[in-house]
Amino acid sequence: MTPEQFQDVGLRMLGEIDGYLRGVEHMPVQPATRPGDVASAIGRLITEEPGHAGLWDELIDQIRTTVIPNSMHWQSPTFFGYFPCNTSAPAILGELLCAGLGGQGMLW
Repeated sequence: MTPEQFQDVGLRMLGEIDGYLRGVEHMPVQPATRPGDVASAIGRLITEEPGHAGLWDELIDQIRTTVIPNSMHWQSPTFFGYFPCNTSAPAILGELLCAGLGGQGMLW
């Protein structure tokens, strides 16, 4: 993956996350999904290679149309489970930075 492709896909993924966080309160917290529904809807497996731009478009589309609607939405303000909301926008950015730097701060 070139730096330009990384930036393009990364910005698109951030856009998807932003859209999710803006709309999660309007989604049902628990989908009516049965085991195997998501796997059969996705179809073919994603390869380990980054692929061309069209494959990334397909992946983002599958996330938007299949993965998100069939997920438990812990981020929903109407989720009253055992655990509180587990992510915030600043936490997501912090995770992104940690993943990008790849630092091993084991003894800090």
